[in-house]
Amino acid sequence: MKPGIYKITSKAFPKKIYIGSTTNLHRRKLEHFKRLRRNEHHSIILQRHANKYGIDDLEFSVIQHCDIDQLIEIEQFYIDSLNPYFNVCKIA
Repeated sequence: MKPGIYKITSKAFPKKIYIGSTTNLHRRKLEHFKRLRRNEHHSIILQRHANKYGIDDLEFSVIQHCDIDQLIEIEQFYIDSLNPYFNVCKIA
């Protein structure tokens, strides 16, 4: 899978999102949901949401494909623009 910027969105609360970047979008999606199932996710806010509303409430989607050398810069743009609720750290 390609590198890019992704979003995890709550279906029940669509304004509650998580923004991230990765060199492999497919692998990163699997990692997020695996850690959420194991109650080991680094975002305690996202973990609590998954525990309360279920992992099925969360939807992973690709925002933008980009080159690896642009990942952090573009991720920061989306963090600044969208102010994601689930991101504990607001710096890419």
